[in-house]
Amino acid sequence: MIRHGFGLRPGTMGMFRLPAKPSSTLHGLWSLGQAAGVLGRMGLLMLVLGASSCTVQNLYSGEGKASWPTAFVDSGHPHCLAPGDKLSLSVWRHEEHSIGSLFGIYNSNEVNGKWVLVDEGGYALFPGLGKMHLLDLTVEEAETLLADSLSLVVKDPQLVLRVLNREVDVLGEVRNPGTYLLERENHSLSELLSRAGGMEPYADITDVHLFRNGQDYHLDLTAVDANPELTLRNGDIITIPSRRGKMLDRKAPTLIPFTSAITAIVLVASLVISNSN
Repeated sequence: MIRHGFGLRPGTMGMFRLPAKPSSTLHGLWSLGQAAGVLGRMGLLMLVLGASSCTVQNLYSGEGKASWPTAFVDSGHPHCLAPGDKLSLSVWRHEEHSIGSLFGIYNSNEVNGKWVLVDEGGYALFPGLGKMHLLDLTVEEAETLLADSLSLVVKDPQLVLRVLNREVDVLGEVRNPGTYLLERENHSLSELLSRAGGMEPYADITDVHLFRNGQDYHLDLTAVDANPELTLRNGDIITIPSRRGKMLDRKAPTLIPFTSAITAIVLVASLVISNSN
């Protein structure tokens, strides 16, 4: 027989009464816990993304090996003189036959206007020699032709012919982007990147773009065999893109105070709600 004092009624369990709904304090703590959990997950996500985007990649560090396509290896294709080429000629001990001489006391170059231009017909005008037809000749072949012509007035001429407009552009994630002169016949990509100051920490070397003759080639420098090396051509454009996470890392100093402010607002709002209830 169940006594009346110990009977079970709605909202009770034995002699202990259960609350019909959570108290205002419990409600505030529950809201606070939910908000803290969301903010914690957001902070963890931002931490993971930031850590993953701060990894620095090294050139030629990939374990996989792959040779350059044949189209990229140009060691057997030297530059041939063409209309629009800017030339300087240096003749040892004969300034009267030189243009922008490397051997003079006051060395001058393209910046000072000491050069001759190959015209549309392939001719260039040199002092003491007149017009010389140089179209489609390599620099070495043109030097031989000029030396033979100068030997009529100069004994055993020693000369250097330079092309001043063989240039490539390097853009993107390098320390010193810009236009660089190809001073030698064969100039490699690694040498160009070295002249540009090397890679920035956010450089994506797995997707380097080479623009050549209207084509866009995608190069993975982490999977490149050291031989043969990529030889650059006149007019090449090298673009080093950024890796993911760069913008997030740069905005982190702004995002951290912002998230801290949101956390403080949530805490204050939770306390106000709990006190009002």
